[in-house]
Amino acid sequence: MITDGIEYAKKNNCSQIATSPDLETGADIFYRKIGFKDSRKQYFANIETSKYKNYKFEKIILDKVPFSAIKERKFIFGKCGEFSSRYIWGKYNENPPKPSDNIDKRIVMLLPDGTYMQIIYWDEDNTGVLIIWANDTNYADIIKSALSFGYSIGLREFEVNYLENEERFLEGFAIYNKRESDSFEQIYYINLNGGKIK
Repeated sequence: MITDGIEYAKKNNCSQIATSPDLETGADIFYRKIGFKDSRKQYFANIETSKYKNYKFEKIILDKVPFSAIKERKFIFGKCGEFSSRYIWGKYNENPPKPSDNIDKRIVMLLPDGTYMQIIYWDEDNTGVLIIWANDTNYADIIKSALSFGYSIGLREFEVNYLENEERFLEGFAIYNKRESDSFEQIYYINLNGGKIK
C-alpha cells in the first residue's frame, strides 16, 4: 500500500511523502523500519484575538474551500494534528458534518490575494482552529485578518498547530502556551527525487 502511494506521489510530481504517526500505537517504529526519517517537530500554541479586533480587511464568505486550493496554495497552520492538505480539505470540505450534527462550525473566507481561510470552532468553546491555504507570503496580514474575524464571532483565541520551521510565520505575534505535541511526531519519507531530507 505504501509503495503504491509512493508511486502515485511520484506520478503527481510530489517531492516527499510525510506521515504523522500516533506514538501510543508504536506506528513510528513501523515507519522507521520501512525507511521514513525523523524530521521536524510539531508544536501547538495559542494567540489571543482581542489585540487585532480593529484590524480591517476585505473578504468573501464561501460555503467551502475549492479542491483546487490544495494544489495551488501553501498549506499552513491549524492542521488539527494532521499535515496532509488533502486530508484536511476532505475532512472539512468534501463531506463535512451537517450543522445539525452539532459537531463543529466552519466558516470559509476568500481574501483579496486569493488566500483561503477556514475557521473551525465549537459552540461550547471560545477557541477556534485556523486552517490556511495561502496564495501570498504576507502571512502576518493573513493571520491578523483571521484574528480580527475570530474576535468578531466571539472567539477569544486561536490554537495553531505548526511544524518547527513554520514558527517564523508567527514572529511579532504574542503566542502563549506553546507546547510540543505529545501524541504525534512528524516523520518524513526520503525525498522521492533522491535528495536529502530538509
